[in-house]
Amino acid sequence: MDFSPFAQKEITKFMWLAAKEGVKEVASIISLPVPQRSPGSAIVFTEEDKYVPTTHNRPLYVTASLNGVELKRAFMDNGSSLNIMPLEVFCHSGLPDEKLIRKPTEIAGFGSNIRRIEGHVTTELAIGKFKGSVKFHVIDSDTSYYLLMGRAWMHKFRIVPSSYHQCMKRFWNGKQVMAQRSFRPELELQINEEVQRLLQAGFIKPIQHSTWLVNVVPIKKKNGKIRVCVDFKDLNKACPKDNFPLPIIDNLIDSTAGHEMFSFMDGYNGYNHIRMAQCDAEKMAFCTLMGNFHFTVMHFSLKNAGFTYQRVMTAIFHDMLQK
Repeated sequence: MDFSPFAQKEITKFMWLAAKEGVKEVASIISLPVPQRSPGSAIVFTEEDKYVPTTHNRPLYVTASLNGVELKRAFMDNGSSLNIMPLEVFCHSGLPDEKLIRKPTEIAGFGSNIRRIEGHVTTELAIGKFKGSVKFHVIDSDTSYYLLMGRAWMHKFRIVPSSYHQCMKRFWNGKQVMAQRSFRPELELQINEEVQRLLQAGFIKPIQHSTWLVNVVPIKKKNGKIRVCVDFKDLNKACPKDNFPLPIIDNLIDSTAGHEMFSFMDGYNGYNHIRMAQCDAEKMAFCTLMGNFHFTVMHFSLKNAGFTYQRVMTAIFHDMLQK
């Protein structure tokens, strides 16, 4: 049976005291204190975190910023004990040559393949909100990634990756946060176009400091284009529910009886006409490769969007209801 170092220490202490006092029989079960985990300290992944089809075999790539250079293929590999940077990436990153400490050595890769390490370099790296100094081992080899982040980086920042959900999480300011996802080039182009459209319409604004920050989730539509959605599930969990009564569709249909004409008002973009208070608008921040932005108008995916919209419509048409 394996015991933790703490348990081994307690058992040894107990056995020493038993021998000192001449105890001939020792209880077969020794009660040890169980470490208590603080509430909310568990990293949890749910189906809502996953935006790819159920069946996939994709590796986990994220977008990283190295010395001001954006790298879209940072490979999360918890099977590697080292952080790896190809020599070509080092040369194009703008890092000075003197930062590379040349200590040639060899490492064994998959299938016991031997790779030569040119040296190591320590530099600042940012992946979403995960920022800090990282030590990379530099190899002169062709790779499918721009950076390889191994267990050394994950354990240092207490990051938990999930290739199945195509994201990674850690605790930041007492909350679970998710790193920025990396998208295919064609998706990134469409996301940038949607961001530009929202900026021109005045529906979003750039933001520098935010207390809430979420990822965008591109959803493919039937016409082949994508709709850029925003993952507000954590924000919705923190918001109380508005129980303003919604109209009953049967009553609305019955109220049209006896009338010669029935017209529909197009409220498709009605949510976008309701402005958000500045203190609440900043909570609707999301990250893209173009930067961080927040909505200035009510977004349809907010938990209380439907209730708020109905409240406004009731206030506007109150004198026409039930007539």
